[in-house]
Amino acid sequence: MNKHILIADDDKNFLLLFKSLFKVRRSTSTGEDKFIIKTFEDGPPLLEYLKTQYRHSKRIPLCILDMKMPLMNGMDVAREIRDVDQDIIIIFITAYSTEESKTIIENLKQNIYYMSKPFNREEIYCLVDSLIKGWNKNLQLKESEEKYRQLFASSEELVEKRTAELKMINEQLVKEITERRQVEKSLRESEERYKHITNTITDYIYTVYVQDGKPFKTIHGTSCVAVTGYTVEEFNKDSYLWLKMVHEEDLRSVKDYAERIFLETNLKPIEHRIIHKDGSIRWVRNTPVLYYDKEGLLQSYDGIVQDITERKQAEEALHERLALEELTKIISNHFINLPLSELDREINCALKSIGEFVGVDRCFLSIYSNVLTKIEYTYDWYNERFKPGPGIIFFEPYSWVLEKLRRFEHFYVPRVSALPSEISKEKEIWEKAGINSILIIPLKLSNDFIVYFGFISEQTEKNWKEEDIKLIKIMGEIFIHVLERKQAEEELKKYRDRLEYLVEERTAELTETSKRLVRSKRLAATGQLAASIAHEINSPLQAITVLLSTLKNKYKDEKELTENLDCLKVAFNSIRDTVKNLLDLNRPGKERKQKLNVNTIIENTFSLLRSYLNQYNVKVNLSLSSEIPFIIASPQQLSQVFMNLINNAVEAMRSSFKTKEEVAGEIFIKTEFKTDNLIIEFADTGPGISEEDIYHIFDPFYTKNKLMGMGVGLTICHGIIEEHKGTIEAKNFSGGGAVFTITLPVMVSEKK
Repeated sequence: MNKHILIADDDKNFLLLFKSLFKVRRSTSTGEDKFIIKTFEDGPPLLEYLKTQYRHSKRIPLCILDMKMPLMNGMDVAREIRDVDQDIIIIFITAYSTEESKTIIENLKQNIYYMSKPFNREEIYCLVDSLIKGWNKNLQLKESEEKYRQLFASSEELVEKRTAELKMINEQLVKEITERRQVEKSLRESEERYKHITNTITDYIYTVYVQDGKPFKTIHGTSCVAVTGYTVEEFNKDSYLWLKMVHEEDLRSVKDYAERIFLETNLKPIEHRIIHKDGSIRWVRNTPVLYYDKEGLLQSYDGIVQDITERKQAEEALHERLALEELTKIISNHFINLPLSELDREINCALKSIGEFVGVDRCFLSIYSNVLTKIEYTYDWYNERFKPGPGIIFFEPYSWVLEKLRRFEHFYVPRVSALPSEISKEKEIWEKAGINSILIIPLKLSNDFIVYFGFISEQTEKNWKEEDIKLIKIMGEIFIHVLERKQAEEELKKYRDRLEYLVEERTAELTETSKRLVRSKRLAATGQLAASIAHEINSPLQAITVLLSTLKNKYKDEKELTENLDCLKVAFNSIRDTVKNLLDLNRPGKERKQKLNVNTIIENTFSLLRSYLNQYNVKVNLSLSSEIPFIIASPQQLSQVFMNLINNAVEAMRSSFKTKEEVAGEIFIKTEFKTDNLIIEFADTGPGISEEDIYHIFDPFYTKNKLMGMGVGLTICHGIIEEHKGTIEAKNFSGGGAVFTITLPVMVSEKK
């Protein structure tokens, strides 16, 4: 411990008095360094010695100066001492009045003490001893803080190195954190300087005298009121006042420490909380200095009580901020490469971690439309005590809140109960909901949505610092990046699904077109073959028909021969009809097209086939829409198609017929108008079409298990409908039976 003291006084008797004072008192103590006293009869020699020591890096903790000396007065010497070392403690020995002494201290600001002549030897010794020990403690504290700063700087380099490995999403975060740390470092340095200046004002010294191993008298310095709020008189009146001030959570440790003073010789300072007279909680640091007699018995101890509240608050704030920064990094890293299916769940988990860390009752992300009229989605966490209200209650009818958020300014109410009377309505509603504090941070999500990152405290009032709000905003930006990524991936999935649908749809269209093209080519080839065959058959058929007519006229009296000739003629007429059907495969209908109503054609066809249908007990159900428009078509060709479809349905159901009295089957005919198309459906209750046949039923000459016919009827129907720019399709009903659907286009002029 550095216990050098420089004393300047032109009175040699006083110099001898000081030497003997510190030498004599030294003999009553054990285990401590000696005071090193250097005396001077004027100021200049003291200054020269001080500068020499300082050049050799030897610091002097304390100087005692007489105010009046021959060459330099004490005030001038003190000023030059301050120019050499700002931290030297100066004690004036003066005969000036108290007011003059206060003026001296005001001029030199800090670490200035004075004692009036004549002085109490015990008092000056205690003061010098306590001040030198305090000076050494401060020196050790500064050295420890310097080591901490160096360690903190090396840690910073490691953090920055690791942070550089993050993706671009974290770059802005690192920049903000670095800037904030620089500000915090400057703040800590400013706080240390402020603490150093105010310590001499707020610290106070006390002395406890011990008798028979127990304290029996305590003297408090006058500065006690600055630390505790209580005066010396109040302490003298209540000997237990100090213990009564101790915070209940620290009372046990303070009592234990007081007992250890009588058992241990080398005690470290104790830090604990007290309740100030104004009701506030203060942190203090109590540093005792023990004095023993020759037998090693404790005689007394001095103490310095320092108010360290601001330091503690700064340390707690720094620790909380560093922890919040670490939580921000963890959340940011966690969302990297997280699958889309897990994003919603992990956002809610992150809100829970943030809410519990900052100590609020509710933490949420609400996504609104850009005009704030519709809430799209909410991620929400609230603790078990919180009673969730009806969503976000901050927008309507509170236009002042809405305008603030639209400007992307955060909305913060630290204490709802302190809101002014001008907004009493909002205050009443929020208090009724049990809300004490509100923080809402607006964030932009693309051009269509706004996200509100909110915190609500119900049980306690939550105080947010600007630095904390900035860090919370960075957290919100992390969520914005996550939501933007989610939107992009969902949009990509939507486009991918749409593309797959379009590909499948187009593939189906191409497949159907390919089938139609193959069918058309097959039909064209078949028609050409049929035309060639018909040409070869028609010529001899015509000659045979003429010859049969001639023979019939020549032998008309021979009945048996005439009947045989009629049979031959019927057979040749059948051959002629077959040839005509073959020719129809390769030539478009020459029938004149005209304006007609399809319902009329269906009803006429049904009338023609009524007796045929009754013969086989087939019931026909007509469901013809009265809303269908007229179309331009060939009535003969459409009637041929309808008749063919009805005949095919009857033939398909004949296998299930039993007697003529019972209804063997039903045919359902339906018409309707849909989106510029006329839809005609023919359905039956027969066995349906096999999977093998359904893909070939429109192929020419394709017939299977038919009682009669050559398999070109549906091929002709297909050609007629295509010639009318329509389509015909076949499928099976799930309950049985076949359905043929004809689609004919309706032009705008036809609709009118």
